[in-house]
Amino acid sequence: MIAAVVAVDENFAIGHQGGMLTSIRGDLKMFRELTSGHAVIMGRKTFDALPNGALPNRRNIVISSRAKGGFVPVSDHRGEYVLSSMEKTKELLENSGDETLFVIGGGVIYSELLPYCQRVYLTKIHKAFDVADTYFPRIDRMKEWHEIRCGEIQEENELKYQFCIYERQINNSFWDQSWNEIDQERIIQYANQLDMKKDCIIEGLLSNDAQLVCDAGCGCGAYTLKLCSFGFSVSAFDVAAGAIDIAEKLLEKAGYAAELKTASVTDTGYDDDCFDAVVSRDVIDHICKRDAMLAIHELYRIVRPGGVLLITLDHLDEEYEKEPHRINQDGDYLFSDGKWKGMCFHSYDLQEIKALIPDGAAYEVIDSDGILLKIIKQ
Repeated sequence: MIAAVVAVDENFAIGHQGGMLTSIRGDLKMFRELTSGHAVIMGRKTFDALPNGALPNRRNIVISSRAKGGFVPVSDHRGEYVLSSMEKTKELLENSGDETLFVIGGGVIYSELLPYCQRVYLTKIHKAFDVADTYFPRIDRMKEWHEIRCGEIQEENELKYQFCIYERQINNSFWDQSWNEIDQERIIQYANQLDMKKDCIIEGLLSNDAQLVCDAGCGCGAYTLKLCSFGFSVSAFDVAAGAIDIAEKLLEKAGYAAELKTASVTDTGYDDDCFDAVVSRDVIDHICKRDAMLAIHELYRIVRPGGVLLITLDHLDEEYEKEPHRINQDGDYLFSDGKWKGMCFHSYDLQEIKALIPDGAAYEVIDSDGILLKIIKQ
């Protein structure tokens, strides 16, 4: 997980002339407990402003123009730390896997690295300081950021503050609109034409003796129906409420029942280790690469030890190439117009697939018409 840790005033100001706006013991205690044992990433000015040098019991990564060739270990009167270029730091964040990394400032570093963060630990100070020249991005006004928790208001030296957590959510507008506007007759035709014979996913489930199965990103519920037809006990979810409505009707008409709900692949809401298997067909490649990493770990979390996670991925084809799009630095195809306006797609090569695998998991990649990724939870 990559997270930012920051204290802001009512205007999201964080500093003035290279220094903090204020110092709150409770906030410093929270910061120390949260980041201890992990890597902290900061700019050179932030590092120089630390009163006692490198933060103890943490890997201090300092972004500096002096580190042109990569990571440069340093040991001097400021303690032990690592100098890194911005480019190399971004590469580290892109390939962080299960490692927890904290971005701790200053203003330029927050702005550059916020797109890599999945979470922000934010201390809200209930005061607008008169003098400030450095600000944190206004995540409270960004659609992709949601406040998921905010603690009780505390007070210290006549300053009121509270600890809050923001998480970045997947942009679901494309899928919401798509499922709300889809032709119901087309869904019925698709479900009627679905091959109900045993396929590689069903074989994988049967060979793993799965009984409780989750269909993650179930869409209209056609494959959920197929899972039910093979006798699995199925729970299913999709990010779009419209898709779940269609799935409920489809299953009811076919005489099957499944536990259905609206949820995201990055935040399923299920308990740990609660399924024998999780199936996710053509979902992980239709969210951005950074969200895919979160999703894989979330779906892996809800599989019991010894259970299996089965994921299908599309190959990049002519249809993806011809629709209007741009490609970002992560290799995500972001569609800007046409029938897929607002959609994201990422085509994975073997190296990128390996980077998705949770630590300690066994896996197999089967490549035919598309890619089937089989992950076994140890």
